[in-house]
Amino acid sequence: MSMAKLLLAAIILFPPHLCSAEVKLETPVIPEQILIENTANGKILAYFKSAAEPVRIGSVLKPLEEDLSVITVPGFTAANFFKKNSCVVASAANAIHVRVRENAGGMAMLFSFVPNEYYSLDHSSYTSYSGASVYTDIPGGTGLFGREYSPFLGNEILVKRDGNWAKMDSVPGYKPKLGDVWAIKITLPAKQITEVRFQNKINGEVTVKFEDGTARLAARVIRPVRGVGGFTGAVFAGSGQMRAHHPGVVEIATSKRFVHVDAAFNPPQGEGKPSAFQIVPFAHTEDYAGPGDGFGGEGFFGYARTVPVYLLLDAPGTKFETLDKFPDGDPTAALRRRFMKELRKNSMSPPQTLASFSEIPYAKEVAARYKNIEDYFEIGDRDGSAVFGRLVRPAEKEEPMYAHGLLFGEGWLRPREGEIKVRKTGSSDLVAPPEFNQGKDLKALADWEEIILYPPLRGDTK
Repeated sequence: MSMAKLLLAAIILFPPHLCSAEVKLETPVIPEQILIENTANGKILAYFKSAAEPVRIGSVLKPLEEDLSVITVPGFTAANFFKKNSCVVASAANAIHVRVRENAGGMAMLFSFVPNEYYSLDHSSYTSYSGASVYTDIPGGTGLFGREYSPFLGNEILVKRDGNWAKMDSVPGYKPKLGDVWAIKITLPAKQITEVRFQNKINGEVTVKFEDGTARLAARVIRPVRGVGGFTGAVFAGSGQMRAHHPGVVEIATSKRFVHVDAAFNPPQGEGKPSAFQIVPFAHTEDYAGPGDGFGGEGFFGYARTVPVYLLLDAPGTKFETLDKFPDGDPTAALRRRFMKELRKNSMSPPQTLASFSEIPYAKEVAARYKNIEDYFEIGDRDGSAVFGRLVRPAEKEEPMYAHGLLFGEGWLRPREGEIKVRKTGSSDLVAPPEFNQGKDLKALADWEEIILYPPLRGDTK
């Protein structure tokens, strides 16, 4: 019996969410299709090319009827920029989001498949969760939400209604109804990525290697990551593994997988808290930014430029031009930094008074230096300093990172896949990082000079 058939036999005999212990598969067998019946106790089936019969991997606890989520601002706005319908728009250890179509205002209309933990979710404690959802009995981080059966970002989804299969956006005014059957067509990337190497510094290179041995410069680091955040969904992943992938985020867990959580997704007392960091295209931080946006012209996600848990990327030819750097803890630098921010805010929003700064000796000099202050912004450096500068892009237009390209376009990494190694300051060795099982730590990664993410090789679905 071939290795692929042996692995498939193990999956069929021991569905992952029923196993008492996990087995790490170096080359997992990927199903070619997942079928989900939108009825109470509806079957969730995985189809494999090499198996005559599908594998039942779970059931529907609560179906969805006549409802869709409409993405608003702020919210999961990355779904609005992924211009592909009837497909997976996010694949995560705690949800699979499906983009059906967009409304007349250009906002994505979605529904979700969620794990069994959501069935008893305490919405008052976990306010970021909302939406039209199909509740399943599959635990978070396993099966459909794990590396066994999960789809990739961009995988097509068809619906069977009245005996006919079709893309959902081809059904006028489509909303899920009882009796619908969905088929997720799982397709592998054309070229599998085997390594993504991040130079964790301003203007650092992001290099991608492929299974055929070729490599390419895929992105430029605009701001390095310095810390980890207490991202709730990371409870379902594991250290070094991908928690979520969508057109605006790759989230990497840095804590262990917490097997038992309460109705607010909190681990038992004494077990610690989840943590992760996020890799984000810089353009995502500019979503719906502009004068009068209510966020000082920065957009609702502009805070990602200064919060240490985000690694921001732009296209390879882009460079960040530093004009001022304000050391952490320096009172004089802090005052100057504040003036810079107020000056920019004043230029991008309805006029505000700068009277409190009028007596600062360098005010006129700074104002004269920054002729086009709206082009400049602040980012955080790995040493805790605040850096003020601007993006300089090449004359030849490059493909945008946001919802495109190798890292934020059609999928290359699935929930709970991956392994990371890091090179720390003063070392030439690559080492496995420690787990950060106590939640947010905004300085935890300050000595990470290089981060290498290794996706697994996978079996073919063809």
